Order: sequence, then structure tokens, then C-alpha cells
Amino acid sequence: MICPACNSPMIVLEYKSIELDVCASCNGIWFDADELRLLLEKMALNADAVGNAVDSDEPKRTCPICRHKMHKVALGAAAKTTIDSCEHGHGLWFDCGEVDAVIAELRKQNGTPEAKSVTNFLAELFSADAAGKDEK
Repeated sequence: MICPACNSPMIVLEYKSIELDVCASCNGIWFDADELRLLLEKMALNADAVGNAVDSDEPKRTCPICRHKMHKVALGAAAKTTIDSCEHGHGLWFDCGEVDAVIAELRKQNGTPEAKSVTNFLAELFSADAAGKDEK
């Protein structure tokens, strides 16, 4: 798969039966629709966690599956993080640092054991900085 941000080849990481495509060049992350759905289900959330399209000055990314331009969407109730979403439902693209922002937001909003498990999973996989922040 080719990175929608920098056009470098991406690598596949598998962790706890979830496969994610990661760009080693720009550190962006592609969540296929199935992986995202699995994560949201484990957190007792639904697809509504991905908000409506928003205006953004960021360049539009191309979906690595269908090659169409993706929409910028607000993620989460606070809508502080803007990510790229395939209009055909293939998945979501997180630029470098956006997963960290989502981890921080989810830790504030979701105190359930399932939510902590998923945010710890994301932190372990993508962010040494974010790991353990809710342990205090």
C-alpha cells in the first residue's frame, strides 16, 4: 500500500489480531474500515465517533484503496482532531501525531476498562510518549 501523505510504501503491523498500515517515512497510519470498527466496538462506541466533514487548510489525501480524494472529518465528541476519511468507507488516515491526540482525548472521555484497553493498545503500538499517561 502507498502512503496517502508522502507516497512511500507502507508496512503492515499486526498486534492483537488487528492489522494496521503504517508509513515508516512520515509516521502516518491507515485504519481499514474493519480495524476501525473492531476498535470502536471494543470501546462501546459506534461510527458516529467520526464526525461530519470539516473545512481544513490541510491538503486532501488520496485513499490508498480506491484512490479517490478523502474528506477531512472531525473525530470524537470534542472534535479537536481532524483526520481523513474515505468517502467510500474504506478507512481513515491519521497523520503523524493525530493518533496521540486521539489517545489523549479518549482517555479523558472513556473511563471504562474496555476504553483503557484500547487506548493502551494504541499507545503501545504507536506512541512511547502516550503509554502510561493514565497510570498516574
